Amino acid sequence: MHQYLPLLMSLVLVPASVLMDTSDMISHQHLTVGELQATVHLQPDDSPYAGQPSPTWIHLIRADGETVPLTDCNCNLVVYDSQGRAIANPQLAETPVEGHEQPMGTSITFPTSGQYRLVFAGQSRSEAFKPFELEIPVTVRP
Repeated sequence: MHQYLPLLMSLVLVPASVLMDTSDMISHQHLTVGELQATVHLQPDDSPYAGQPSPTWIHLIRADGETVPLTDCNCNLVVYDSQGRAIANPQLAETPVEGHEQPMGTSITFPTSGQYRLVFAGQSRSEAFKPFELEIPVTVRP
């Protein structure tokens, strides 16, 4: 029994991240601006492929925990390439996503691989929150 003790201890002390798949754990970006929090997801796994439509959604939440519906947000999304040029301004719509109430969604097709930046900005139609602007970095795979 004593000869197996070092092996048993090494198994117990191995970090959990080594033993489990953490790829899904980092597939959403969580951002905060002022009193708002946003969860952003691009398919697949926040690393879309160039030339392929990437379903994209943003779940916006106020500090009181209430979801901000698109009907209360004069929101827009602009996609910038690595040179800072605006290349798309996709329309947002309420999109059903399991586990999230009233997220805003769209589909983005990135023309080439590389670094992009999404700028999500808006203001409340009912003055429930202050105007905001979020910058979301995106790496697109070939």
